[in-house]
Amino acid sequence: MIAFAALMERLSCTTAPAARRVLLHRYFTTIPDPTRGYALAALTGVRLFPAMGPSAIRALALTRTDPVLLTAARGFVGDLTETIALMWPAARSNAAPPDLAAVIAGLNGATKAEVPALVAGWLDASEPRVRVALLKLIARGGQAPVTDEEIWDVLGAMTGTSPAAIETAWRGAAPPYDGLFASARADTVPIPPPEAGRVVRVMLLYAEPNAYTIGVWKGDHLVPIGQATADDADAAFLAQWARSHTINRFGVVREVEKTMVLSVSFQSIRPAPRRKAGIALRGARVVMVHGDGAVADSLDALSA
Repeated sequence: MIAFAALMERLSCTTAPAARRVLLHRYFTTIPDPTRGYALAALTGVRLFPAMGPSAIRALALTRTDPVLLTAARGFVGDLTETIALMWPAARSNAAPPDLAAVIAGLNGATKAEVPALVAGWLDASEPRVRVALLKLIARGGQAPVTDEEIWDVLGAMTGTSPAAIETAWRGAAPPYDGLFASARADTVPIPPPEAGRVVRVMLLYAEPNAYTIGVWKGDHLVPIGQATADDADAAFLAQWARSHTINRFGVVREVEKTMVLSVSFQSIRPAPRRKAGIALRGARVVMVHGDGAVADSLDALSA
């Protein structure tokens, strides 16, 4: 859900159709099956599980919050799911945020009586941004911040077929649409020049205010390959994540648990003989937050 939540948040605040297509392209070419297929279904309004209505979601919130406070907060925020996501008093949890596919499987496999406890556990394990996406998905509320035509354009370019053919294939298939992505090619949608460059999956090692030391695997250990920056939304999310996953501090620098995987774009690789990796990235910038469960790339793959 971390990557899906990041996608939804970025789509909601991106008005340019070309930029939304870039975001969709990145997601569909970096997220594996079946998760990306379920994301496609969610984006196109396909029913994936029995929805949890507003009254049930409010009842769930009232198991943890005061009704007067909830009403007042909703009056300020406006949207019920966003209000609950922001004010949810999470219980301590060692669980990782749920994967999108796991959410769908869990909701389809649970009885109506089991759903509230299931959702509460997911909310406890998630950051506010993930809670927003999770609750909106569960409530099936609101219009997806992207048009079907934009999705068909991206998938058509990925698979080398027309948008109309993609839409036809989608209508004849069922989630998670494995065949729809079978011939996808990751290099067919042009990326605007400001975001040009290669993309690599890295592990977050250290965090300071909008500067993130990142690393890749060299054998069985992680080696730093430089620092990356992030846009405001990702920087806010990573700052909050770092505060709750710090294992050591050096002034403003936090050493964090080695579980947060990011995709970063970069402009070039320079030699760095004094570094354990022997190289460093230039112009690295966070383009996707994958979170727990994802795997960082190896130094050999980066140098290839």
